[in-house]
Amino acid sequence: MFSHPIFTSAGLFYFLTELTRTYWRGEFVWRWQRIASPIMDSFYIISSALFLAALLFGRARTNRPFRFALAAGLFVVVVSVLFLAFMSMRYDFGRCFYPSRDNPFFVSGRLISGTILPFLLLYIEGLHRILSWMRLPRALLSVVVVIVVAITASEILISLPAFVSPYNFFHLW
Repeated sequence: MFSHPIFTSAGLFYFLTELTRTYWRGEFVWRWQRIASPIMDSFYIISSALFLAALLFGRARTNRPFRFALAAGLFVVVVSVLFLAFMSMRYDFGRCFYPSRDNPFFVSGRLISGTILPFLLLYIEGLHRILSWMRLPRALLSVVVVIVVAITASEILISLPAFVSPYNFFHLW
């Protein structure tokens, strides 16, 4: 179990980055190709790492119930990621398609999608701390709106081939 590739820097990097990608965008496939944007995937990885680091290493608010909520949210997210890591190490996947012996990682964000609200609380608080350091705390709502619009526009654009296909479920009526 402890000779698993997750204990290498490359394996851990793959596990965390791929899990972050699928956690944010899902695992939609069209014509055996993942529906994904490399630019948005990079944004998801970088912003998640940056905002969570700002949350962990930044100065906390003095509101004790809020600090408790952040700690509880962090606990839920970390335990969920550790559970996927443990499950990745636990089994020999044999001839399975996913996960497999060649790629023995549970990196499906949908498996921990129940943690999205605590994660978003942590994400937005990390963004708020960065904006506070930049002396722009009132820009939080504007930045969140820009992020939401960018994610929505990206998902619509990369999903257009599936939407306009005559083989799409909605065209079968």
